[in-house]
Amino acid sequence: MIARSYAFIYARNQANNGLLGIRLNNDEFYELAQEGVEVSVDIAKRIISCGGKEFTFDLDPIEEALLRAGGLLSVYNRYGTTLFRQLQQAAAAGSRHQSRGLSDKVGGVLNGLVRTVEVSQDW
Repeated sequence: MIARSYAFIYARNQANNGLLGIRLNNDEFYELAQEGVEVSVDIAKRIISCGGKEFTFDLDPIEEALLRAGGLLSVYNRYGTTLFRQLQQAAAAGSRHQSRGLSDKVGGVLNGLVRTVEVSQDW
């Protein structure tokens, strides 16, 4: 789903359930994205194509890792509380070392945990 914004709880639930929610606040995109117009999304390149134009978007490393794994519930079902211990360690390391953002550290932990999880989306 592509929208200008999402309510906080909805945005969290999308990633937790393995659903992609892209925030794009670009008037030109919404003018082009009318009924019947093809819209394609390249997640790896962070590009949305519509009406011959390309629009970039951001995707948090945590959200991407959760999407690749099919959502937080899928990761939790596979790793149990180990997941949360790893995330807590990444958060603690992030507060001690400010050179990398916490989001990158936690995303890295998730990516490490979910490398062997079967990808549920065709990326």
